[in-house]
Amino acid sequence: MKQYIYAALLACVLLGAGPVARPQEPPKAEKIAEGQYAEWKDGRLLKESLRLWSFWRTGDGYEMKVDWPVDPAKRMMWMLMTAQWKLLDPKTRAQLESATLTTGMRVELGKQMDFRSFEFVGRTFHQALTIAQGKAKPGDPVDIVLETCKTGSPDLRCDGLAGRMEWKEFAEPGLAYAYEFPLLFTPVLRQFTAGHPEPLAVSVAMLGQANEKLQLTGIPASLRREGREQLAVGDYRFDVQKYVLSLQGKWTGGQITLWATGDGMVFGLEDPQFLPGRRVLLSEYKKYGDF
Repeated sequence: MKQYIYAALLACVLLGAGPVARPQEPPKAEKIAEGQYAEWKDGRLLKESLRLWSFWRTGDGYEMKVDWPVDPAKRMMWMLMTAQWKLLDPKTRAQLESATLTTGMRVELGKQMDFRSFEFVGRTFHQALTIAQGKAKPGDPVDIVLETCKTGSPDLRCDGLAGRMEWKEFAEPGLAYAYEFPLLFTPVLRQFTAGHPEPLAVSVAMLGQANEKLQLTGIPASLRREGREQLAVGDYRFDVQKYVLSLQGKWTGGQITLWATGDGMVFGLEDPQFLPGRRVLLSEYKKYGDF
């Protein structure tokens, strides 16, 4: 009799409980495009300048992954310094111990292509020295996160090895520009729809490396169209829209030129910081889905 009562109670408990909720796995990221940018000088591709990238659709927006080219001269300098570490004077050692080398970046975007966060990946000189001396342990990451920058209306804040850097009142639309990577301009160009009053006021967060450390500089700028133009990439010609981004403040007179399609895919970029005759151009492009 007790067995029947126990079975009846157990059945009531199970029936009353309903289905057990299980944590849902986050949707897998879908690669929708990939390619590479490279510097070209006087119509010739510079192989050491390749910037590999991929674009992904995530559950709550998009993600860009970028591999930066490492300056061959800087790489050689680091190798030389690690080999001669014991012979260096204390001052040089102290400077090198805080030095970093950026090798990549990850950018998170919202569903409306709005910037959310930037993550810079690379290695410290201490890591390079550890690897060169054979002291690295199995499983040690080759690259580490050097800096993480997050947007929170209306501020942009970066935290990492360089300490905390902030730009108050990071106005929309805003963009982060680092290491001459053209695809960073895509979100702003997509907001620059036909019929929009010109020029478009833009906030540019210049994220660059100076004195072996990442630095953040906020610059007001304006973006305008310059009409359609034929852009040469090797033996190919593309009919694209030309844009000019005029930098203001202490950068007054500086202009970044962009060549892009209507959906914001940037085919070319020219920056006054470049040597004469140099451009960053879209050298390879594969598209697997819309974005």
